[in-house]
Amino acid sequence: MCGIFALINRPGLKVDVPACRAATALLRYRGPDAEGELLTNNGEVYLGHRRLSIIDLSPNASQPMVRESGACLVYNGEIYNYAAIRDRLTALGAPFRSTGDTETLLRAFDRWGIACLTELEGMFAFVHWNPQAQEAFIVRDFFGIKPLYFCTLPSGALAVSSEIKSFYAIKGFRAELNEDALPEYLGFRGLCGDQTLLKGVRQVRPGEYLHFERQTGELTSRAYWDPLDELGAAPAVTPEEFLERFTRTTAAHLISDAPVGAQFSGGLDSALVSALAVKDLGAKLTGFHCHVENAAFDETPLAKETARALGMPLVTVDLDANVFFSDILEKLTTSMDEPLTHPNSVGIYLLSERAKSEVKVLLSGEAADELFCGYARHSVVYGLEKLRQWGFGALEPWLTQGLLDKRLPPSLSPGDVNVDSYILAGSAPVSRGALTALLQDADAWERSVAVRRGMLESLGHLSPLDRCRIYDVKTYLPPLFIRQDKMSMAASIENRVPFATPNTLALAFGPPHDQLISLTRRKRFLKECLMKRLPRRYVLRRKWGFGLPLDRWFKSAVGQDRLESIKTTDFGFMATTALQGLRAENLTMSQANLVWTTLALKVWMGVFLKTSPPFMEGIIAHQEGVTRLESR
Repeated sequence: MCGIFALINRPGLKVDVPACRAATALLRYRGPDAEGELLTNNGEVYLGHRRLSIIDLSPNASQPMVRESGACLVYNGEIYNYAAIRDRLTALGAPFRSTGDTETLLRAFDRWGIACLTELEGMFAFVHWNPQAQEAFIVRDFFGIKPLYFCTLPSGALAVSSEIKSFYAIKGFRAELNEDALPEYLGFRGLCGDQTLLKGVRQVRPGEYLHFERQTGELTSRAYWDPLDELGAAPAVTPEEFLERFTRTTAAHLISDAPVGAQFSGGLDSALVSALAVKDLGAKLTGFHCHVENAAFDETPLAKETARALGMPLVTVDLDANVFFSDILEKLTTSMDEPLTHPNSVGIYLLSERAKSEVKVLLSGEAADELFCGYARHSVVYGLEKLRQWGFGALEPWLTQGLLDKRLPPSLSPGDVNVDSYILAGSAPVSRGALTALLQDADAWERSVAVRRGMLESLGHLSPLDRCRIYDVKTYLPPLFIRQDKMSMAASIENRVPFATPNTLALAFGPPHDQLISLTRRKRFLKECLMKRLPRRYVLRRKWGFGLPLDRWFKSAVGQDRLESIKTTDFGFMATTALQGLRAENLTMSQANLVWTTLALKVWMGVFLKTSPPFMEGIIAHQEGVTRLESR
C-alpha cells in the first residue's frame, strides 16, 4: 500500500521538480516508510512514490522501479498471486532483484503488456511509463479498491495521483466546484462514473485503464474487466465448497511481511474472514473494533463474544458525539479528498489509528453485503422477483409504488413505477423531495440518477436480484472502497477486502437465489457457511450494521453548534432554507442524515475550495533525502 504521483509533460516542457516533490509529500501518510522519485525524458516526466512496506521490506523493492530498458512503474496495492506469476516469469528467463510483487508486476508488463491485467489477482492502482514509446498506462483494479485520479493541465500535461490533494501543488491547477455532480453526490453519497466534485478532476473507473501518448497528447480509456464477465463463470457451490475456495482467497490476503489484524465488527462478514484466518489457516490475528456510545447502535458485546469464540484478542476504541463533531472532521475530510458523507468513516479511522501500533494490515468484510444479498433492498427485490414467478407480476407497480411513496415523495404514477425504480432509489439516503428542496431544482432527482439509470438499463437482461447486485457493485461499492482506503491510509494502515475478488463474485452468483436469500433472511448462504465455523447462536443474531445515532448526537452541545453552522452558511447553489426549521431536539434519523450530508459538504468546501487550502501549509518541496533516479 502506497501513494503514487506522476506528471507527464508534453515534449519540450520540463517539470517543476520542487512542485512535484510537494505533490508527492502530500501523500506521506500513505507511505511513511520510504519515498522515491524518477525524473526521465530530459526532465519532462516525473514519477513520485511514498512507500508503506508490506511485502519485501528491503530497499530492493523501493519505487519507482525501473527495468533495463528504462520502462518504469509506480504502484499502490497488492498482487496476491504474485509468487505464481513470478515463477512463470522466472521460467521464461526474467531476472529478479527483489522478492515482492512490485517487480513481478513490472516484469509481467514487460512480458505480456497490458494483457497482464488478466493474470492479476489483487487490488492495485499504478502508472507504467515507457520512455522509449513515450506512452503511459494508468490502471485501476477490478472493483476500484484503490483510488486513482487524473487531470489534464492547461499546458496539456497529464497529472495522476492516489489522492486529489496532490494536484494543488502543481502550477496551472485550479480547484473549482463541479456543480453538475452535486445532485448525485448529495443524493447517493458518492459518484458512480469518472467525475469528482472538482471540475476537470476525474477518477479512473474500476476495471479500467487509460492510455496516454505524450507526443500527441491523446488520452483514451478502455475497460479491461466488468463484473458481468464473471456471471456464469462458476457453477453453483455448496457452503463446504465455497468455504474451501474462500479459505484460499483469505490465505492469499494474509500474505505479508508485516503484522496483520482484522477490522472486526463481530458481524457475519468480518467474523467469517477472521474465522477462516484463525481456525483454518492458523493466523494470529488481533481484532480492532469501534465502540459507539449508544446502546442501540453499539455492537461491542457482539464483537467481544464472537472474538472469544474465535480465541482472538479484541481491542476497542471509543466514539461519541464529542469526538465525532470535533476538528477530526476537518482532518479526515482532508484525508478523504471528498465530503465525509458516510459518517462511520470516523470510526474506521479511529480503529485504524489504534491498530497501527500493532499491525500494518487489516482484513475487512467489505463487499459481502453487495455480493451475498445483505441489504433490505435485496429482500424487497427478491420479493418482487418471486411475485413474477408466482404469476402476480401485475401487483409489482402497486407494491413498488407503496415503497417509493416512503422514499421518493411526491410519488410517481403507477405506470412509471417498476422494480428498477426501486433499485435506483434503494441506496439513496436522501429522499427525492429533500433533494429537490435542498437544491431548489425540480429536476435534481432525475439529474442525480442520470448516469445510474443508464447503467441499470444496460443490465436489463438479468433477473431483478442479479441486476440489483451488479448495480450495487458498480455504483454503491466503489465509494465505500474509497472511504475504506482513505480512512485506513490516513493512519498508514493497509485495508484488504477478501470478498472483493472476481473469483468470489463468480461464486456469489452461482447458487440459486433461494439459497442466497429468503423473504425474511438475508445473506442466507453466508450464514450457513459461518455456522460451520461458529455455533449457531453467534450467527443467527440481530446485526446492526455500522450505523451511528446521528439524530441523538446532534442534540449534544457540539452537535447543535455544527447544525447551526450550516444554517448560517451561504452555499449559493443550495437552499439552506430547507434546513432552517430543523431543531436538534426534534430531528428524525432521516433529517439527521440530510443535515449530516450537508455538513460534510460544508466542511469539504472549507478545506478544498479555499484559495490556500490548509493542507498546503507546511508542505515544503523536498530538496534532500529523496531516492532520486535518472532513467536511461
